[in-house]
Amino acid sequence: MPAALGLPPIADNLAEGFVLKPDATIAAAERPVIKRKSFELDEARFDEASPWEAEVNLAVDSLVTLASRLFNASRVASARSKLGKAAPRSVLVDEMALEVLVDLADIFPRALQAHSGADAELLRGAPSKAADEVIEAMGAR
Repeated sequence: MPAALGLPPIADNLAEGFVLKPDATIAAAERPVIKRKSFELDEARFDEASPWEAEVNLAVDSLVTLASRLFNASRVASARSKLGKAAPRSVLVDEMALEVLVDLADIFPRALQAHSGADAELLRGAPSKAADEVIEAMGAR
């Protein structure tokens, strides 16, 4: 379409769809209109998406994976803002791990409560390990 109008082409410019209307004078009530959406932008293809389930029970390895994804530079900055720049690394790690466990408990309350024993220990220890790795990767103390 851009070329037909004398415009330069735009890379990866997808049309949302098209609308067909007759090129004739017709009463509005009788005017046929046909609308078609392109597949890439059709909302109907997401109809099979599943709703959020906060009460779902997740396996320990899934929770550990989720926890590890919650550690980043922003999480380090958040913990530092609470503790100060002089806080020892171990205290920083503990604060970051606590923040992540609180976030996970908010997101998946039942999943965290469902685990006990060795699984619960793994859930408590994994965030500390991930926090320490992020701090190490950032070159922070």
